[in-house]
Amino acid sequence: MVTVKTGDRLQFVCRFTHQGAAFSGAYIRVAIGQKGAVSFDEALGHNVTSSSLSVLYDLVPTLYEVPLIITIQSNLGPGKWEAYAKLTGIPGADLYWYGPIDDIIVEAAAALFSNLTVTYTKL
Repeated sequence: MVTVKTGDRLQFVCRFTHQGAAFSGAYIRVAIGQKGAVSFDEALGHNVTSSSLSVLYDLVPTLYEVPLIITIQSNLGPGKWEAYAKLTGIPGADLYWYGPIDDIIVEAAAALFSNLTVTYTKL
C-alpha cells in the first residue's frame, strides 16, 4: 500500500518474460483508477504508455523490465485507487495485471493560504 498526494510520482516497474523470435512494436500501458464490474475505469490523465518495445531473439525465457512513471495530479480525488497494466501489440492475447484493490491512497490536499496583502486609505 502506498499513500500519495498531488505532485508525488509513482514508478511502476513492469516485468515480462519473453522466449523465442525477436519482436518489436509492443507497448505497456499503466493506469491508476478503479476496477469496475466489467472493466478498469482509468482516472483522467493518470496513465502512461511506454515507447515501442523491442525484444531480442531469446533461446531461454528472458526477463525484461520497463519502468514507467505517473505523476499524481490534482484531479485524482482523495480516496482509494488501484493500478492496472497491459502489455499490448504482442503476438497472441494481451497480458493484463491488476494491482490490489484500494492499494493507492490519495490524501486530501491541504489548504494553502499565502501572500495576504492589505491596503488602506483615509476616508
